[in-house]
Amino acid sequence: MLKKNWGRVILILDRNIDKEKSVYLAKLFKSYINQEISWCKFCEYSEINNRLFISDINLLIDIKNKNLLDTFNRPDKYKYERLNSLGLIAMSLTRIGGDFSKHNKDYIIVLTQMGKEFTNILFNA
Repeated sequence: MLKKNWGRVILILDRNIDKEKSVYLAKLFKSYINQEISWCKFCEYSEINNRLFISDINLLIDIKNKNLLDTFNRPDKYKYERLNSLGLIAMSLTRIGGDFSKHNKDYIIVLTQMGKEFTNILFNA
């Protein structure tokens, strides 16, 4: 089984152009090898890793370390929506700095359970 799965890892590595993403993929694979995550989880996390932008990594670190808790006055709110679409964070609408008008939406940001597991694998290993 491991030999078959290794082929997928090689294909994913071949697609990576960023050294950081290759390092993260190795950490994800190590978690699979150590039976900390299932093969299905590894596949899901490797796809998330593939879809992340390098700049998203710093945001994830800030959110994980609770240095960033909301989107108030941030011009890069779209980045959080990307992390939200990947299932790594949850965004709750709030009234920080404004009202609920169409053009003034601010969010409280927290890691989802999947986001916690994903960031623990990447940044604590």
